Amino acid sequence: MSSNSRSILPFLVLLVLAGLGVGIYLLSDAGERGASGTPTTRPNETSAQPTEAPASASGIQSGSASRTTATQNRHAPSAHPLEDDPIVATGRVDKPAGLELSGLEVVLHNAAGEQLSSAEIESDGRYELRYGRTLLAGWNVAATWATVKARASATPEIDRWSPPVGGPLPHHPKGAMPVEVNLAIAPAPTLRGRVLDLATGAPLQGAIVSACTNFAPWRDMPEETDTDESGNFELPFQDLPLGDVVVWVRAEEHQATMAGPLTLMAGESRVMPFSLKAPVMASGRVLDETSGKPIAGAEVILLGKDFALSQERPTEITGPDGAFELDCSEMPLERARLRVRATGYAPTEMVPTDLTQLGDIRLGKPVIVSGKLKPSGTEQIASIEVIVVAEEEWAWADPYFYDSVRLGSDGTFRLELENTPVSSAMLLLDSEPYAPLKLPIRSVQLKSSSETTREVEVGLTAEGPFPTFVITPASRPGPGAMRPHPGK
Repeated sequence: MSSNSRSILPFLVLLVLAGLGVGIYLLSDAGERGASGTPTTRPNETSAQPTEAPASASGIQSGSASRTTATQNRHAPSAHPLEDDPIVATGRVDKPAGLELSGLEVVLHNAAGEQLSSAEIESDGRYELRYGRTLLAGWNVAATWATVKARASATPEIDRWSPPVGGPLPHHPKGAMPVEVNLAIAPAPTLRGRVLDLATGAPLQGAIVSACTNFAPWRDMPEETDTDESGNFELPFQDLPLGDVVVWVRAEEHQATMAGPLTLMAGESRVMPFSLKAPVMASGRVLDETSGKPIAGAEVILLGKDFALSQERPTEITGPDGAFELDCSEMPLERARLRVRATGYAPTEMVPTDLTQLGDIRLGKPVIVSGKLKPSGTEQIASIEVIVVAEEEWAWADPYFYDSVRLGSDGTFRLELENTPVSSAMLLLDSEPYAPLKLPIRSVQLKSSSETTREVEVGLTAEGPFPTFVITPASRPGPGAMRPHPGK
């Protein structure tokens, strides 16, 4: 063997070994691929490949496409309905002649905006929605689509459409008769108007006009526009349902104002003038109800009743003298409420007529809600979460404003209300496979006039093959009190 041959021999050996390694890798990788040649996903693994974002509901405005996509992804159903699940809603979807819709389907949302079920629409426009659990009041049925296109023979001047929604619908127990909900796809309306200074009548340039619906899951997707130099605005209300609509206006050095809730008509041009007054500054003191001493560090929060406005939350903290001044200019006051809370005290809430003269706000001892869940058999209930939330906020249940606790191993719970005023508190239970339940805390009487504990006992019995919550108050409701009823 020549010296040249001996010098290249090591390189040939390395090349052969590298080829063997690549072959082994390819064979092992092929074993993990399906017949189609795409990588298979093992149990308990999720594919990391990105999904293609669907187009907007109108297929025209790119700005609304990302908004619609975010909502669809956030509220995607966890499971498809089973064939033996009962029908909860049925009806018909009508659309204008000459309108082509791709991906058209009917979806079921609960009051929180989560998509629970969906169904395709038959050629005659009929649909049937199935769902296997009890639905709390506030659920809705809506028609959605990926893209929309009008044929040349249709009305080409109409390029914006509103998703039809049926709801909010009442409490629907599992197995109850289906609800008839007929839907019609219609042209979107337009809001027009002018924003003026209330005192001078001068037009306000640059005022922000916002509009949104309280229907979930669209309630966090407001449409917005600015006023021009003459105070005029034009706001197409597209990709949003026409019912339970609120419109609000904000401008620098002015108090925000609002109109609604209202129902818009399909394709209408609604004229909505607004006049803004000077900003409002709320002031007062927070005191201990028993001693009369000021409470330092108390939190004073201005809340909107509508979801879109509830995100503003102007907040102020009381000083050593218990006093506060709260700038309310960003929050429309027409449907606002004031909540005050402090550590070691029961929160309180009010709808003041004059925020500039609140006077003294007194906080009392904390309210404690306690009770016990009794299983009908050997079910494990220790993981069930008990939530107490204000009635106006239960559908979106912001952890910043509700109180919660996990059941103990014996099914008991004891919860001090630090965030929720007892006057509007609801006890909320929602844990599969049990039917969800809401119970007004005010429907259960205090144990005695000197105590602040409200005792609630909750039992579990069977509803067909599925268990459901049954309420048994430890004490009878007092005169005029509401009697508890599951889901109401």
